[in-house]
Amino acid sequence: MQIGHFQKNCPQKDDVTCEICGVKCADIKKHECQGVPKCIRCDGDHKSSDTKCPKVKDYLAALTRTLLATRNNVQVTQPVQNNLALATSNFPWLNYLPPTNTLTTNNNHVDAIGMFEKLRETMIDEGKKTRESFDQFKEEMFQRDKYEQEISNLKSKVTTLENQLAQQNLVQQETMILIT
Repeated sequence: MQIGHFQKNCPQKDDVTCEICGVKCADIKKHECQGVPKCIRCDGDHKSSDTKCPKVKDYLAALTRTLLATRNNVQVTQPVQNNLALATSNFPWLNYLPPTNTLTTNNNHVDAIGMFEKLRETMIDEGKKTRESFDQFKEEMFQRDKYEQEISNLKSKVTTLENQLAQQNLVQQETMILIT
């Protein structure tokens, strides 16, 4: 897999690669990804586009070095003119602008402050909602884990009871054989 080209210029146009698991498939919409990240460049446990991939790190470092080297080698092609004549004719008078109404300016500042205050309150509310949602999610995950543990314990008990029942049936059959 190459780095540094756009998708439309990719040499593997016919094969689509899942960006998470790295599996090549003809139709990505029909692909059932297992969700386990695997890099197609180094086989690491991360996405292929992840910056912690050593191959991507090397590519980015080389690209940075190249850009810095070309920036340092750029020559200025426009000559500098040092013979500027400072004359008042080069600096015409500008039209005088009356000072702005400070009341209007203050009202604009008050409006801006009010908008920022509303924005801040909205962000605080959204942060609280996100925290509440996250706390609810954590509680649901805790309950799910607890239920899964209970199910596992019950399955273990069922297996033990089935083994005991099988042993009792075997003993009963042996007893019936001895009686007859």
